[in-house]
Amino acid sequence: MKSKQIHIIEKAMSLFAKQGIKAVTMDEISIKCELSKKTIYEYFINKSALVENVVKHLLSETERYIRVCPSISPNAISEIRYYFQYLEVNVLAISPMFYHDLMQYNSAYQLLLQFTDEKIYAFLMQNIIRGQTENIYRSNTELIIKVHIWFIKKMMSDVSFQVEVDRINFFSCSNDAFLRSLLNNNGQKMALKKDVF
Repeated sequence: MKSKQIHIIEKAMSLFAKQGIKAVTMDEISIKCELSKKTIYEYFINKSALVENVVKHLLSETERYIRVCPSISPNAISEIRYYFQYLEVNVLAISPMFYHDLMQYNSAYQLLLQFTDEKIYAFLMQNIIRGQTENIYRSNTELIIKVHIWFIKKMMSDVSFQVEVDRINFFSCSNDAFLRSLLNNNGQKMALKKDVF
């Protein structure tokens, strides 16, 4: 991808993240990028194409992170906590209006759903296998993962969570509950010793 394309994607993302997609015009993106609309349309045929590329960019950043996360984590608990921190910084930095508006851009929205259902699910499954191998997670956790995936989707698109403090607190509490539901007795002891919570 060309540097100008990436520049446009990142500037558009910053606008979409704050205001949602529908509220942002191509004129505003042009001003933010300090480029003519004609130049933007050379790279993106329309707003839908730009939105799809913004989503692809977001997902590729997330995929890169979840690929590296296991190797920088000393154990499964640390790994899942790093993942939670990443979500809190990146997912919660984006207005629920973005995710809500994204539903109007079917191909981009489907990319997000597919990524969540496949890549995030696979990452969580690998983390659980690691935690079970380390004897800190309990067995029979598949339903817990499905609930967590459902919750992520809900948090992204629920416009009732417009107040940032409420979103952060709710997200943090639900992540804590998710982790606690995974831990067996050994994991709970380890978490207490290392001040994981």
